[in-house]
Amino acid sequence: MPAIRGTDRRRAAVVPHDQEPAPRQAGCAVDLDDPRRLAAARRLQPATPGNEVLDRLSGLAARLLRTSSAQVSLLTDLQVVTGGAGAGAHAAAGAPTSRADSLCTVTARSGAPLVVGDAPLDSRVEHLPPVRTGAVGSYLGVPLADAHGWVVGAFCVYDEQARTWSDDEVTVLEELAQATSAELERAATEGERDLVRMQLGLAIESGGIGSWEWDLVAGTMSGNSRLLEMFGVPGVPGDPGDQEHLPRPVAAFVDRVHPEDRPRVARSVATAVETGGEYAEEYRVIRPDGSERWLAARGRPLYDAHGSVVHLVGAVYDTTDRRVAAESVQSEASLMALIARASDLLASSLEAEDAVRSFARLVVPVLADWSVVSLVGDDGRLVDVDWWHHDPEQRDLTGLFARHRLDDREEAVGSLAALRSGEPFVENDDALGVATRVLRSEVAVRAVTGLGLRSVGVFPLVIDDRVIGLITLARGENRPPFTPAEIRAASDLSRRAGITLANAQSFGREREMSEQLQRSMLTEPVAPDDVEVSVRYIPAARAAQIGGDWYDAFAQEDGATVLVVGDVVGHDSVAAAVMGQLRSVLRGIAVAGGGGPARLLGDLDRALVTLRMSTNATVVVARVEEREDGEKALTWSNAGHPPPVMITADGRGERLGSHDVLLGVVPELERHEESLVLEPSLTVLMYTDGLVERRGEDIDVGIDRLLAAAAAVAEQPLEKLVDSVLAELCPEAPDDDVVLLALRRRPYSEPPSSRDTES
Repeated sequence: MPAIRGTDRRRAAVVPHDQEPAPRQAGCAVDLDDPRRLAAARRLQPATPGNEVLDRLSGLAARLLRTSSAQVSLLTDLQVVTGGAGAGAHAAAGAPTSRADSLCTVTARSGAPLVVGDAPLDSRVEHLPPVRTGAVGSYLGVPLADAHGWVVGAFCVYDEQARTWSDDEVTVLEELAQATSAELERAATEGERDLVRMQLGLAIESGGIGSWEWDLVAGTMSGNSRLLEMFGVPGVPGDPGDQEHLPRPVAAFVDRVHPEDRPRVARSVATAVETGGEYAEEYRVIRPDGSERWLAARGRPLYDAHGSVVHLVGAVYDTTDRRVAAESVQSEASLMALIARASDLLASSLEAEDAVRSFARLVVPVLADWSVVSLVGDDGRLVDVDWWHHDPEQRDLTGLFARHRLDDREEAVGSLAALRSGEPFVENDDALGVATRVLRSEVAVRAVTGLGLRSVGVFPLVIDDRVIGLITLARGENRPPFTPAEIRAASDLSRRAGITLANAQSFGREREMSEQLQRSMLTEPVAPDDVEVSVRYIPAARAAQIGGDWYDAFAQEDGATVLVVGDVVGHDSVAAAVMGQLRSVLRGIAVAGGGGPARLLGDLDRALVTLRMSTNATVVVARVEEREDGEKALTWSNAGHPPPVMITADGRGERLGSHDVLLGVVPELERHEESLVLEPSLTVLMYTDGLVERRGEDIDVGIDRLLAAAAAVAEQPLEKLVDSVLAELCPEAPDDDVVLLALRRRPYSEPPSSRDTES
C-alpha cells in the first residue's frame, strides 16, 4: 500500500509529448502559481544537483555578454538555481531560496526579457535583497519555457556595477536560453527513464521487494507476486493465469491496512495526489490468517498530458523483523537513557526530598503510569513525600490512594514487605486483587480501583543495609507487565536514589558545619566612626568544604583601619587552612609593625618564605587614615586581585589602579600603592572573583557589569547598595565563594552614632 511524504520537492513525471501548450501569449503576464505551470517547473527540476552543460551555458553567456555572473533559475514555489557561473555557481551549490526575493521571478512573471541598467534606481527591482545588498547592480534576464510553452524560470546575467544593454545582447541571451531549455528537457527525460529502470531493478534484483502501480482513474492496483504475498491478496476468481500485475480493486489492498494506520496512509496518499510529491510511509497490514506485518512503501507520481497525477508507482518491502529488533534495542536504550538522566538529576540535587521528587517524576511514564515515593521518618514509619501520574486528571486519585494505603495495615505485603525485607516486591499478574485484599481503607480501595491497577513494583531505597525509603511504580490496564529488564532498571535506579539520599543528608550536615566555621573565622569588621563598612560572604552552593575567599577589617595602633579582601588558590580544606593562616599572619604584621598596604604585602610575602607556606594567593589591602589636613585618605596595594571599584554619589564609577603579582611568587618584589581622598558619600567596593567571573567570559566584562550595577543604586544607603548589587550579580546558588566589602565616607553632617555595620 503506497503512502506519501511531501518533504522533497523533486519531481519525476512522465509527460506525453502531445501535452497541450501553455495558454498564454509571449510577452503577457504569467501566473506563477498556476498548478500546471508549477508541475511543469517541478518536472524539470533535477533529481541531483550539478549539471555541467547548464554550467557551461552560463559561463558562455557571461563571457559573450561580458558579465561576472550568470545563472539558470527554475521557479516552483521556491527558486532553484540549476546551473551558473560566478556568483551563480555559488547559488547553484546552495539550497533553494525564496522566490519572492529573486529578480528572475520578475522576469518570469513578465513573460518577456527584463532589462535593468541601474538596479538601485529601477522601481521594478530596487526593493529586492540582491539589489539592496549590492550583489546586483545591473541585470539582463529572459524567460525559460519548456517544450510546451510553460514558463518554468529564467536565464540571466548580472553584474555588481550598472551598465547598459543592447538589443543584440538581449538576442544572444534569448538564443542561449533556448539551448538551456533543451538541456533541461533532456535531463528531465533521462531522470524519468532512470527512475523506471531503478524500480524495475529493485523489484527484480533485490528479491523480496514488491513493486506496485495504482491507477487513480480506474481505481485499481496491480503488483508483482511478492506484493500479493505481503498483503495476502488472493487471486482473481475465474482467472487461472498468472496473478502478477493484474489490476485489482484498490479496496483489496486498503482493507488489509491496520485500522489504526489507515487514516494516516489515506492522508499521505491525498497529499501525494494534491502536491505531486515523492512519498514514503511505514504501516501495518493484517493478513487473512490474522498475523500482523510491518511494510514500508516508497513511490512517485506520474502525470497525464494535462499535468494531473494519474498513477502512483513504487516499491514496498517487509520491515517486521527489523522493526521488532529495533523496538527491543530501543527499549533497552530507553532504559539506559532513563538511568543516565536519573543519575544526572540525582547528582545535581543536594536536597534529599528534591532528589527523590526528581527521581519519582522522571520514571513516569517510561517505567510506570504512576508512582509514589516514601521516606522513613524518625519514628520508623513511611511518610509519602511525592506522588505522580502521567495523566493530570488522575493525579488527585493517585494522591488519595497514597494518603490512605497504609491506614491500619500490618500485613507484610507490597510496600510493607519491601520495607521489612529490603528486597523489591513485584506483582505482575493480579496487582489489583492483591491490593483489594490487603488494603484496610475503603477510600484507598476505591482509588486504586479507579486507577485501573494491573502491575505494581515496590523498590526499596537502601543504604548500609538500612531501608530509608520506597518508590512504588504502578501500571494500568493498558500497559503490559514489567519485563525483567525493566525490573532490573528500577532496582538500579532505587539503589542510586538511596545513595543520593544518604549523600544529600550527609552533605547537608557537613555544609552547615563548614559554613558556621567559615563565618566564625570571618569576624565582624571594624571601621572609624566617620566611615561605614558593610561586608557579605556567600559560600559556594556546591562546596562542602570551607572556601579560600576571605575578608578582614581591623584597626592599627596609629588609629588607621586596614581593610582586606583575598582569595587563596583552590577550593578545598588545604585552601581553607592557608586562608586562615594568611589572615592571622597579616593581622599580626599589621598590628605589631604598622605600615601602609605596600609594606604589609611585602612583609607578608617574606613571612610566607620564613614560615615555608608554599601557596599562591591574591589579596588587596587598603588603609583608611587621616591626613595632616584633616581629610580621610584611602591607600591600597593590590597583589594580583581584581581591582577595587569606586562609585561617586552621582553614579560615576571607575576601577582603582593596576596590580602587582600575586603573593608567593616573587618574595623580594617591591610592591606599590596608590591613594585617593575619601570624599563624603564616595563608595569603594572590594570583592572576590566569584562575583564577577563567568565561564567563557573575560573578567573585564564582569567588572563592567559590577560598575553598572553599583552606579544604578549609588544613592542608596550602603547596606541596601550591597544587597542590591548582590541581587543583580550573584546567582542564588553560586559556583564559587563570593565576598563583597563596601566602604563609604559619611557626610560631614551625619553623626557617628548612626553607623550600622553588618558582617
